[in-house]
Amino acid sequence: MDNNAKDFEKRLKKIEKGYKKSGRHKVGSNPKAKPYAGRGTYGAVDTGMNYYRKREGFKFWTFMRRVMFFGILAFFCALGLRVFMSIQMGADAYDARVAELREGTQGEQYAAMGMQRGTLMLTVESFVRDVMKKPAESAPATALPNGTAVPADAQTPNAEQAPSN
Repeated sequence: MDNNAKDFEKRLKKIEKGYKKSGRHKVGSNPKAKPYAGRGTYGAVDTGMNYYRKREGFKFWTFMRRVMFFGILAFFCALGLRVFMSIQMGADAYDARVAELREGTQGEQYAAMGMQRGTLMLTVESFVRDVMKKPAESAPATALPNGTAVPADAQTPNAEQAPSN
């Protein structure tokens, strides 16, 4: 062998030794696999590095699984947001806001289509109300902490209206 070939073989052995020392040769392969007749563990022609994982290209179904996962996650997050907005605002105020969006610009009309109350939203909303032990109709804004309502004709006196002694 000439000197160039010997030098090349030395460099290859040094590289293989470094890879085996680092433990990277075990990634994605069977360390007990034996190469046969000039073939590596992956069936490719033996290049002296039998146990290294090949870089794989774009995987369509892996990408689609990720897209589906994040799409479903986004759908349920949006559903939860809509349900909690409806519970917090009350059904009438929520429907009024959706009706207001329907009369707006093109983008607001698309938002109204996404925000409208459907059967799935109503089902989830009733389940969440049961879990939260919240009444179906929210209390009026003039309700007192003890549950009684303030009469509409009762006015609290101001400093100017306060009776003088």
